[in-house]
Amino acid sequence: MSARVRRVAAGTALALALTLGLAPMSDAAAPGLPTATAPVVTKVVGTGTPKSCTEAALYKAVRTGGNISFNCGPNPVTIKLTKTLRTCNTNTCAHAWEGGKTLTVMTLDGGGLITLDGTDTVGIYYQNACEDSFGWITDRCDKQTYLQVTFKNLTFLDGNATKGVPGKASVGGGGGGGAIAMRGNKLTVINSTFKSNRCIAAHSDAGGGAIRVVGVHSVKISKSTFTGNKCANGGAISSLGSPMSITGSTITGNAATGTGASSGKGGNGG
Repeated sequence: MSARVRRVAAGTALALALTLGLAPMSDAAAPGLPTATAPVVTKVVGTGTPKSCTEAALYKAVRTGGNISFNCGPNPVTIKLTKTLRTCNTNTCAHAWEGGKTLTVMTLDGGGLITLDGTDTVGIYYQNACEDSFGWITDRCDKQTYLQVTFKNLTFLDGNATKGVPGKASVGGGGGGGAIAMRGNKLTVINSTFKSNRCIAAHSDAGGGAIRVVGVHSVKISKSTFTGNKCANGGAISSLGSPMSITGSTITGNAATGTGASSGKGGNGG
């Protein structure tokens, strides 16, 4: 299946599964932003050489957000992951009432040179507004829109979310998202490539070989390519209660591997 996507809104399936199990939530419904907001910091992964761009340095930078770029030298670099990258909801991962300050930005810009490789072992990125260990901000985590997560100029390769993130809650609906799995907040993807990512092969609801979003209040994907990704539903992208805009992107050769649709083991949205 191959398509050039101009724009896709919730309710359309095209190498993605858009499930209406949750009603999309508006920003206006979100509780007020706590006064303790973390400042947006600028971070650089690497000191000019490929060897300096380690998994540990990247993991540390992403965990507490900010505007993050790379300095790995002039040539393409692949960073192999042994554990899933994640961003907390506060700058210390503590609850707001325990002193954690609300994060508002996590931007990761690969400059067109960086590949994040899950080595077909781990999912690449996980963020969950309702994850206890990430810090709770309000009593309505499902309505949180504080954190804007943005990925730019990156390649996501061989992410594997078949088993989820050890010790962390699922994003819901059976999980998924070999490259990106998110619940709540906002997501933007620009000029990025998703190749050969996967999640559970057979499930009534789990989906998103590359991206799985649940209750994410705004999803914008532009100038990106999805190829060779697979999952039970939504070979490339699976959206549950998440308004979505996809522009100028190519989705080709992805597969929904389940059978029997939602009453069986999947197969929605090849």
